Amino acid sequence: MTAQAQLTPQVLVEHRSFVLALARSLTRDEASAEDLAQDALVEALARPPATSSLRGWFATVLRTRAIDRARVERRRAAREQSAARPEALTPELSGAERVELAQRVVAAVLALDEPYRSVVIGVYYERLTPARYAERSGLAAGTVRSQLSRALEQLRTKLDREHGERRVWSSGLVALLEREQVGVAKAGAAAWVPWAAVIVATGASVLIWRASQSERGAAPADGAAHAAVADAGGARMGPTLEPQGSTESATRAPVAESPALLDAREQRKEIDAVLERVRQVKIVLLERLLRVAPEHLEQFAAFAAGPRSGVVRLLERDRFRELDLPWMREGGCYYSFTEGVHDFNRRPQIMFEGGRLRSASDGGVVHLGYGPPEAVDHRTPLDGDRAAELACLALWSDPAPDTASSWRISHELQCLADEARARGEIDLTSATDLARGVRSTAVRPQIGANLLLRARSSDEVDVLVALHIVQVDDDSCTLAWRELKRWPVADEKPVREPAVRPEQVPPPPPALLELSNEELHAEWTRLRERGFELVYERLPAEIEARFGALRNEPNCGLARLTPYMGAWTELGRGHLNGSALSLLDGRHDSADTHLGYERDDRSYGWLKAGLNGGVWGAIVDLGAISLDDVTVDAMPILAGAAGELLANYRLPDVGARVLSRQEAWTVFGAAREGFKERRNACGLKREDAQAHVGHSYAARIVCTDQVDLLAAVHVVALDDLGAIVAWRVLEARPLPVQR
Repeated sequence: MTAQAQLTPQVLVEHRSFVLALARSLTRDEASAEDLAQDALVEALARPPATSSLRGWFATVLRTRAIDRARVERRRAAREQSAARPEALTPELSGAERVELAQRVVAAVLALDEPYRSVVIGVYYERLTPARYAERSGLAAGTVRSQLSRALEQLRTKLDREHGERRVWSSGLVALLEREQVGVAKAGAAAWVPWAAVIVATGASVLIWRASQSERGAAPADGAAHAAVADAGGARMGPTLEPQGSTESATRAPVAESPALLDAREQRKEIDAVLERVRQVKIVLLERLLRVAPEHLEQFAAFAAGPRSGVVRLLERDRFRELDLPWMREGGCYYSFTEGVHDFNRRPQIMFEGGRLRSASDGGVVHLGYGPPEAVDHRTPLDGDRAAELACLALWSDPAPDTASSWRISHELQCLADEARARGEIDLTSATDLARGVRSTAVRPQIGANLLLRARSSDEVDVLVALHIVQVDDDSCTLAWRELKRWPVADEKPVREPAVRPEQVPPPPPALLELSNEELHAEWTRLRERGFELVYERLPAEIEARFGALRNEPNCGLARLTPYMGAWTELGRGHLNGSALSLLDGRHDSADTHLGYERDDRSYGWLKAGLNGGVWGAIVDLGAISLDDVTVDAMPILAGAAGELLANYRLPDVGARVLSRQEAWTVFGAAREGFKERRNACGLKREDAQAHVGHSYAARIVCTDQVDLLAAVHVVALDDLGAIVAWRVLEARPLPVQR
């Protein structure tokens, strides 16, 4: 049976409430909504849709008719204004009209091609000067100014084409700014205030006209408007564009800075000072903690002087992981033999965690027995253990040419163990222990022991190293090492250089060098607490006024996220130091995180479904709508098939069973692949979404060993510190997993 045959007046009556609710969201008043809904229902009776999804059809018809009505109203208003006298051209706008007018400018900006869209957003929304934007994007300042000029001209042309004579549409923009100046629209248009600078720039010609109409020597409109923006925004704005031929800028009195702007600048100065001091404290502390004892350097002088050998100290990761620097992530808990640095980001090959030495990538560590380091044979353990001999053989194995990119040491060892068991050389228990031992890539170090380490990353490095344990305590492990062999790696990636280098940090003051380690730890803790307060807890007053109440509502919150691996994460907390957030309790230091934030090479911000293993899902940009408008029922209407997937997706039902963590990773790992296929079919090729201020997002996030949740996320602000987001958890289903 077709949809047309089923369409009866009774069916339409059942859909009337939905149609009317959607019509209200598209119009300004109840009467217009009634008219719009009536038109859609009449059209459905006159021309029944050939579809099984009536709601989708109604949504399309309503949007089309709403756009047509708005276009007719704009044209009529333009005709009336073009016939009016000049003194009558400044309309008295309602709050909804002011927001709509600002939305038109925002839509025009977002419709610009690159690089013009980014430069307008960077200068006028992110409040960067052209010079600062040029520095961030790696362009010349002259290029940025040229791009900005062309972008603004494109905006003027587009608005001229869509709204008629420039004097008509730009006079409305000036009226909007004047209303903002006196604070009439604080609630209705507060979200659009940052775009007022674009309005000033695109409406520059009408400002000249308005100034020429003044017979009392009033201040130019652009100066008043810019002052209003500065007061309302409470933060640094982009440059004010002067009308061509104007000479007033040289004599105009400077605009007084608002208290909010001054407070933001003072806060930023303190943040910079705290961050610099934190780095100085950590430099001094790490230099002391990683220093190898002189007697050990003397004892192993041959290693210390060798070109591919050395003596190095590693710190216990569980205790010192947050004592890191941009050029030394994870606080000296990792080390790269090939690069000669303590850094998680630069091809790390070994780590010290939980009292064990571990391979930092695919590979393994084999215990070779006790004795002097010079006695380490290239292939045979000192005690003649057959299982250890097989492990050594696996670590020494060359990848086959046709499997070099996918070759895994653990798989090689499993094959060798199976073959040895078949020959009767080892029993099942030994074979299992052998395979499990290398797969776990961990050995508990003991003084005097010799180890063999293979560390392999398919796109970074493949190296074999002999190790001798020099010293072990609760906090550190000192070892002498010598590289035995290195295999070439196909498509080797370049070394990831740090964003900040040691020479960019001022040297620690003498007073800091005199503090004891305990005093340095106390100073570091104090500074981090203050830094966390400044960056993550002290949000702008206007944002607190608009969204702060969410913290007191159940399943809601407001927080700042700093970019993953960015400078400010040194002041954060938790596993990912402030770049990830738990949407269940609003904390950065929760055991489980759901929403992450990072920037790409172009400094675009991205919201991500988590930043660590076991977290997956999808995030869909729903556009410039409020957080309250994002509901489970509205998602299919707002985002089509993608919204329906996020709203209705269900994980496999495991009944009354409680899964172990390993079982959960198996069951829900398979579910992840199915979800990705359906996500790709909906046109979602990524698990993340680019962050835009004022936009709301639907987020379906699965934390494999914790929860499956559906949330609405709203990007409140973006700046160089990161993103401020508000959120509302719509659904949260705990997963039956042992914790």
